[in-house]
Amino acid sequence: PIPFLKEMKRVTKENGLVYVLVPYIFDLTAIFQLYGKEKIYNSKMLKEELRKAGLKGIKTKVLYNCFGFLISGWGKNS
Repeated sequence: PIPFLKEMKRVTKENGLVYVLVPYIFDLTAIFQLYGKEKIYNSKMLKEELRKAGLKGIKTKVLYNCFGFLISGWGKNS
């Protein structure tokens, strides 16, 4: 959701980080639980949305926890 990312960027100090945590597209539990109600991401999709929001130095990482897989992404507000 680019409008939310742009608002996060707007309220972040210059050279500060914007960090997001979203459902990972290749996690079967996320696919069954969400069933079209929310957007799920892979690394490429998340990087593209962070880039469109105007962030620089974007990185992503897939995380595992007791709820399944998540993907985190962050970028610098410059």
